Amino acid sequence: MATTSDILTASAGNWTLIPDRSTVTFRNMTLWGLATVTGKFSEFTGVGSAGAGVNGRVVSAAASVRSGIGKRDDHLRSGDFVDVEA
Repeated sequence: MATTSDILTASAGNWTLIPDRSTVTFRNMTLWGLATVTGKFSEFTGVGSAGAGVNGRVVSAAASVRSGIGKRDDHLRSGDFVDVEA
């Protein structure tokens, strides 16, 4: 049986997310707590490394946000939130 140490050793190195095999999603309760908003980013990059420690970075294109409701997505992209035009 593989130990945690074996798994970490086998996984050591540098990593790059493959967009076709990865997903960046979010989930957030509304201000009033009545519903949970879920969505994803369709454009992103990510890199990481594992060794003595694990660290990484994911960068999502704000304009690629998709929650399933176009009007909400447009509002998220507006100056009220991430201001993709700027």
